[in-house]
Amino acid sequence: MRNRLMEQMYCYVGDVLGFSDMVTALTSEEEKELAPEQIATFLADARASRVNSWVQLVIKGLAKYRILHYHLAV
Repeated sequence: MRNRLMEQMYCYVGDVLGFSDMVTALTSEEEKELAPEQIATFLADARASRVNSWVQLVIKGLAKYRILHYHLAV
């Protein structure tokens, strides 16, 4: 009976507030290194890279803990 319950368990991990700020905000080092005209282009590239980093973190965790059934919404 215990194994059946474990198979049907759900876990939600999410961030409601602050995630978009985290992936779009420049670090102080990035602000120092970039000219104002580079910032607009950098934001789009950095945003994609940072979201990809989070996705890869989740994928590694899924593999490490052998989680077979999941839904990842980005």
